[in-house]
Amino acid sequence: MKKSELMSYLVYAIILAVIVLVGLFAVRPIMTDYAAYAPLNSIVFIILAIVVGGLFNAILVELGHLLGALIGHYKVYSWIVFWLGFAEKDGKMKGAVRSFDGLTGETKIYPTSEKSSPRAYIYMPLVLFLLEVVALVVVIAFADGVAASDPVWQWWKAFAIVILAVGGVIYIYDIFPAALDSKNDGYLLTVLTNKTNIEAYNDLLVSEYHLATGKPLLESKVYDNVTNFTSRINAIAMAKALDEGNYGKAIDIIDKTIASKANVSSFVYEDACAQRVSLLMLSGRFEEGKKEYIDLPLEVKKHIASMSTPAAVRAYILVSGLVDESKGELENALGRVNAVLKKGSEETRESDTRLIKKAIKQVLEAHKDWDMSGYNLNLEEGEAAKEAAPAETEEKAPEAEAAEPDAKEAGPKAGETESKPEEKDEKAE
Repeated sequence: MKKSELMSYLVYAIILAVIVLVGLFAVRPIMTDYAAYAPLNSIVFIILAIVVGGLFNAILVELGHLLGALIGHYKVYSWIVFWLGFAEKDGKMKGAVRSFDGLTGETKIYPTSEKSSPRAYIYMPLVLFLLEVVALVVVIAFADGVAASDPVWQWWKAFAIVILAVGGVIYIYDIFPAALDSKNDGYLLTVLTNKTNIEAYNDLLVSEYHLATGKPLLESKVYDNVTNFTSRINAIAMAKALDEGNYGKAIDIIDKTIASKANVSSFVYEDACAQRVSLLMLSGRFEEGKKEYIDLPLEVKKHIASMSTPAAVRAYILVSGLVDESKGELENALGRVNAVLKKGSEETRESDTRLIKKAIKQVLEAHKDWDMSGYNLNLEEGEAAKEAAPAETEEKAPEAEAAEPDAKEAGPKAGETESKPEEKDEKAE
């Protein structure tokens, strides 16, 4: 289980506990004592309060992000609450219906100047929630004080308590200081603690904006001082180098992460090693890549065998097919390619896809008797299934093909057990 998944389960457990406690000790007594005075059916009234609380607080969070973006010198190009909102199209903001990465919505931004800072974007939703808390506490206090003898006001007190509880659980998720199953402000707070990471975050936002609006990716800065966060920016620069067929530059970028072993998590370091091995093998330096793989520590080989990233999958395909020469392990890897690509970075997915296809082709060119035509892999979301087996692709010399980074997940190596080591998570930098 990934650390992000574990943290998500913890947050959901906290949210459930808050809901149960508020329901039992704050709302239930009112429903029991004042059922005859409810403005409408008591159950319907509480459900209505939950719906209103959810919508109101979801809008409040994204409104806070919107205001924070303007204060922090960012431009908003997508503003979504529960699948509805606005998004940039042809340079203009238009109504949109789309998915989002968040609990209740998502506001997408990009920096407009060197002064752009995400702090207001992160903190403004919390400021608005605190104002909401003050307003609802006033309502509750009024119901308990001046209007204590009015039964109807007790129901408005219940209404305020439910809205406050719904807002509370939304903000517990939003400000929890760890990476969860979707983007949250709390994780950004733990990452954006220095100027370098803020600069890298802004670079990432620009890349996401260009990708979302169909604009060509700009030349990404390469960071010599690599952290878990800046490694993501370096990965984009590496993908661009591979798009241009410049394997040497891509390997140089990966070497910066490997050299920063003390500053990154073991997961990031091991994936960089998997990247390097696969790029050596794909760039005409196969024997060098093979020797490097053989000399890798066991932990890195286990990471490759876990096939948890595009780089690990790509390395596993090449090692299984060209070092171990195991058709069964190659089939195992092909069966997992789609899932890994879908979970991978959107900024490098096209590059990852091309490199995986190149790796497969290189293996099948060495084993022309291996029939992999049954693996019809849907390598791009939203597109018709594409053939992953090189037998179905053009015959080109590996040296002539343009390369790109990462390929994902793989299974156990030949001779290893079926059990996979638990995947390690990146630590926040």
